[in-house]
Amino acid sequence: MRGRKRKETISRIYREIVFHGYTASGITGISVKNATRAIAGISVYKYILTVFVAVAMSLLVVYAAVGGSYQLSIFPISVFVWTMLISLVTAMQLSYGASGSGNIRNFLYTVPLTEEEALSLASSAMLRTIDLPIFSSALVIFLSITVLGIYGMLSGIIALLTGFSIFLIAAGSAARMFRRLRIHGGKGLLVRLIASLPVIFFLAVPTLLFRFEIPISAAEMTYVPVLSLSGIAHGNGVSIAVSSIFALLLLAGGKRIFSRYALQLISPDELAGSRSGKLRMKIRTPVRSLIITDLRQAFRSPRLASLLFVPFVLVAVVAFYFTSFSGRLSVPFPVLYAEDILPVAFVSSYIAYLLYMTELGGLAYFKLLSISRYLNLTAKMIVSVLFYAVSALLLTLIFVMTGKTVYYIAAVYTLLLPLLVSVIFTSVFFQNASRDGRLGMSNPSSYALYTAVNLLIFAVPAGSFLAGLLVYRSILIAGVSIASASLVEGLLMLFLLSVSSD
Repeated sequence: MRGRKRKETISRIYREIVFHGYTASGITGISVKNATRAIAGISVYKYILTVFVAVAMSLLVVYAAVGGSYQLSIFPISVFVWTMLISLVTAMQLSYGASGSGNIRNFLYTVPLTEEEALSLASSAMLRTIDLPIFSSALVIFLSITVLGIYGMLSGIIALLTGFSIFLIAAGSAARMFRRLRIHGGKGLLVRLIASLPVIFFLAVPTLLFRFEIPISAAEMTYVPVLSLSGIAHGNGVSIAVSSIFALLLLAGGKRIFSRYALQLISPDELAGSRSGKLRMKIRTPVRSLIITDLRQAFRSPRLASLLFVPFVLVAVVAFYFTSFSGRLSVPFPVLYAEDILPVAFVSSYIAYLLYMTELGGLAYFKLLSISRYLNLTAKMIVSVLFYAVSALLLTLIFVMTGKTVYYIAAVYTLLLPLLVSVIFTSVFFQNASRDGRLGMSNPSSYALYTAVNLLIFAVPAGSFLAGLLVYRSILIAGVSIASASLVEGLLMLFLLSVSSD
């Protein structure tokens, strides 16, 4: 298959991938109009992601140009991390949704293709989901030669290539683990968490390097893969050779692994294991049943299993700061609150978002059950609070062990109030968005609105807390301020939920 026919086939597979990734296509009765709009919506999302990546890369270039020698050293490492994370998260999110349907596999089986051709088409379609973000990154880095010089530009290009290669290897390896090991239940969670560890590690790297300015030795800049990217930015010839060889080897291995397992990533039905089920019947209260179901879903879902680790990464950064730099550096409390404490609660709020997303696949059946929106909301609140409570307890332990004031501990637990408001808003959002197919990221404007309002829900109470603390220097007034702001927001969201139609 060549030329136009190959391009059309890749385009059709691509449309199936993006459709099943973000529109919960299992909903009974979804119209052709809504399906078409969903496919168009995710295409717009890719353009938005492209602009976001281009702006982020431009900021990295500017920061490297004006920030001095250390920031120039960190520039290629940041490019590497951004490329790998954006590619991996986007492709894996899409593939998890697409793998729930056999449409792609069935389509490929109806076309006279060899196994090699099917694998090539599948991998090309997957790569199309991230082609524009990668291209925009490369373009920005090429243009950076005007401000960073040829070595700065070269370090960015090799970093981009290395990050993209890591994505190919990680995505292909994850496909093999998820689809071929035939692991279920708790063991399946373990496999997903292991697969998420590299992503979590690289997520913490830029934060640690930028915030704490950890020095990189000359030997590390020269001989250690990834860190040798910093040596390229300073014109080290040996670093150029080491990084180039490492990047080319990774690219060759990544291309082979990804092309071989991309089809499993998006159409795993014939490769997934199965086992005989056991009939277990327990009589539980409705809210308890919902809580247990949500907890099981949180640990079994690849998306949720990865998200669960993010708050702990933020907690680990706080622990690293207080144990390693408390004697040499001093960050003001408002800065620490905004950069470390508030994000833990904000990220935890998205657990409710993803739990509601998982219900969309069977929404038509779910609504037949005698479960009110308020009962479902109560279950989501309890699950979200449970997950945030683990991070809150760890932060409390860190603050107590390092002798911090009660302000730090109060700041952690008062954020439970806007967290609960956020869960109510999430219920309102899905109550309205599910009516006409505007589900999650399938409509970029809806998702952008959700994120903006969710930020506002946390920003107003958090700002009230800081104002009460800084102006009146009273933890009591600060607590009353955040409680009042959260109460007003909560009453507004409950009113919107009450007037939302099914």
